[in-house]
Amino acid sequence: GARLRSLGLANQPAPGAADIAFGKAGSAAVSPDGVALADYSLTGSGAKGKNRALFALNPVTGTDLVLQSGTPLSALGGGLPGNATATALLGAIFNQPQRALFQATAKGTGITAANNRLLLLDNGASVQLLHRSGTPIPALGNAAIASFKEVLQSHDQNFLALTYKLKTGGGVTPANDEGLLFLDHSGSPGSNTIATREGSPAFGGGTFGPFNGRAATAFGSTIYFTAALNIAGSTAPAVFSTTLNGVTTARLATTGDLAPASGGATYRTFPALTNAGVNALVKATLKNSPASENEGLYVLPTNLLLTRKGDDIGGGTFITRILRFWTAGPGQLILQVQLGKSQALLLRQNDGNYLTLLRTGASAPGVGSAKLKAISAVDVNPISGRYAVLGTLSGSPASSNQALWTGDPTLGDNTPPALQDLRLPQLTLRKGNAYTTDATPQSVIRSIALKPAVDPTGAGGRGLSHALGEGDDLALFITGDRNLVEAVLLDR
Repeated sequence: GARLRSLGLANQPAPGAADIAFGKAGSAAVSPDGVALADYSLTGSGAKGKNRALFALNPVTGTDLVLQSGTPLSALGGGLPGNATATALLGAIFNQPQRALFQATAKGTGITAANNRLLLLDNGASVQLLHRSGTPIPALGNAAIASFKEVLQSHDQNFLALTYKLKTGGGVTPANDEGLLFLDHSGSPGSNTIATREGSPAFGGGTFGPFNGRAATAFGSTIYFTAALNIAGSTAPAVFSTTLNGVTTARLATTGDLAPASGGATYRTFPALTNAGVNALVKATLKNSPASENEGLYVLPTNLLLTRKGDDIGGGTFITRILRFWTAGPGQLILQVQLGKSQALLLRQNDGNYLTLLRTGASAPGVGSAKLKAISAVDVNPISGRYAVLGTLSGSPASSNQALWTGDPTLGDNTPPALQDLRLPQLTLRKGNAYTTDATPQSVIRSIALKPAVDPTGAGGRGLSHALGEGDDLALFITGDRNLVEAVLLDR
């Protein structure tokens, strides 16, 4: 059965330093083996001037302090001065065991906004510096990164990808200051870093224009990304791929290309992309298409249409907007969509049919006569395909008007109803339930928060962090009695 492990309870003593206690929880990233990396504000006399910290909760060894703000950092190297300390900790990603990534900002003598961002790795025993902003990169002609737009971590290969903006000057201009940098988990740059840079020759002709910071790195050694393409005197959005070693590169789609199986519609823009196994899954807007069908999800380079705005999900109900999407097993997608005035979470099965998992205004599993009012948060693990959904309820007392469901779309098969129903969500926690952890002998759930990686494009499972780990461990934030918030790991 499910059980809740405490990652940290507000006001309780925290480990690793004298006189510190857990304050307000931030977010948490969960590894494939169920270790969680969570950030907290700190209270207590030991938190004076150093009131932020990152903790790792290991189901076997317990909770460890990874790094506290105010701790000297010069031992990390990277030219950090003797009085360097961390002021902020952010951006935890934990897609591989013993390879937790996070970022810190530093202060100290000679540290400025141009060189104060650190990309760090916690291997479970120590913290290592992978890259510091402002450090010259030989592969980029000794240009230096001014800011990381985004950091992505592969789930199965020894690399991470930084989408960057370079410091201008010394040959760096606004026409060549953006791109993708690939690092291994020791911080060494990949061999083709120079290739994926604005101003460089683009794959398939022309030159790269601005990079929008979007890439997909979850599986395999092929990286997919979107960037502007300068060709024949014009600039157009395009989708590209490169292997990690740079040997195999391609332009997969460009504005104006014919979209497959889409009635003569052509690609207009590519606002989002993620991985579909070793391929790319790209959200494209379409031209030469009715407005009711002008976006779709396409697998590249195999040129398959999986879902299109306007698709009938059954019973004459049509998708009016694709909000968020995740791959969930071969040929399957989990979609958060608009259906006219309602929203739904759908499973797009590998036979092309849709199974409604949850829909606003409709009844939901395990909550009696209450109905789903809103979908608050969703996370889908791209390796296991399992999903977690937090929602609010109507027709329910305020003391029980929130619920968490979990499900596994890889169970059963497409045969309705018996085998298909195995894929439906199951009620897992509800506001008003009693709950207990190793730090809380007895309390009542007053509210639940699920905090997946925020992806403004709506594409999930592309190398950002996950609250739901591959082994089905789920990080949640429960407000209990006396309004105390506890970060917990739901494990099964």
